[in-house]
Amino acid sequence: MLHVILQLDAVQFGNRFTPARLRVEFGDGVAESELATATPLALLNRAGAVSTATKGKILHPDWDDTALQA
Repeated sequence: MLHVILQLDAVQFGNRFTPARLRVEFGDGVAESELATATPLALLNRAGAVSTATKGKILHPDWDDTALQA
């Protein structure tokens, strides 16, 4: 719609530019909020039901085992 409006603007009001077609890209998905991760982890930690290794895996799922060990 924006492209069409810009074309109409060029025709009706004599603008000297040719509007380019817009390209919009959306990300892969919605990132989970930090609060959604922190609240259950804090409850598990207070209950003593989670190990340090598991907390590291939950907080940093992209880290490998070597990084978690460090």
